[in-house]
Amino acid sequence: MANDWKKYYDEGLAYMNSLKKHIDAGKNFSPELKYNICTMGMEKFFISILIYYEMIPFHHTLNALAQDVMEFHDMEPRLVDNLNKIDSFQDMCSLEIPKPRVFTKDEIELTEKTFEEIYNLAKLILYGKNGEDGDSKKESAVS
Repeated sequence: MANDWKKYYDEGLAYMNSLKKHIDAGKNFSPELKYNICTMGMEKFFISILIYYEMIPFHHTLNALAQDVMEFHDMEPRLVDNLNKIDSFQDMCSLEIPKPRVFTKDEIELTEKTFEEIYNLAKLILYGKNGEDGDSKKESAVS
């Protein structure tokens, strides 16, 4: 499990790069697709952090993952509040088929901004304050 975190970090980065690539190219994803890309990417970043600390996540909501990460690293209360808001946008655990949601511009902007913040948090934890992708501080300690 020593470097398994890197796989999940790279998957989160792939979601981030996909979103940025389409935005930079002037293409526009639907709000629903942006929401899903961002939340899946955040989930991957959170899982990478937890695996880095050799913890297996028990829940999949962003808030639950954030609570697990906070056992090892502080998070700003504002960021945790934003994750709660993002979790509330969809009822993913309902036993009933969820009704399609129409996201507001503000909800999508919050989700994209939070995705960027979670990416920066993962990068800080996994690669250090001035770290760059691909040069983990833990990789050399456990390899």
